Amino acid sequence: LQGIIQGQIIDAFAELRNQAYAMEEDLEQKCFVSSVDRYVFNSYPGEWEKRRGGKYVFNYLLFLVHLVQKDPMDMNGLENYVLRKFNEDSIEFLPIGTFVARERETA
Repeated sequence: LQGIIQGQIIDAFAELRNQAYAMEEDLEQKCFVSSVDRYVFNSYPGEWEKRRGGKYVFNYLLFLVHLVQKDPMDMNGLENYVLRKFNEDSIEFLPIGTFVARERETA
């Protein structure tokens, strides 16, 4: 019985380790905010380095903290939109599938 329990524990830890590895690998291959693959950034020098490992997410986090603390009467349209979507648990305000350098190129 003890061997079965130990086997279950070992399997559980192996699964957790595999999940952590998959998340780490995803952070190394995709932008955390936009989900754009790393190879897409090859055409835009310096863009991947800004995003690697989820670095860009802190800018969004700080922006959301700023919005939560800001007086709603002092907000502009973009700030109102982002805070409303955030309060609705929506991620529509995130640039999923795109980024500014790509948008400038296609405009």
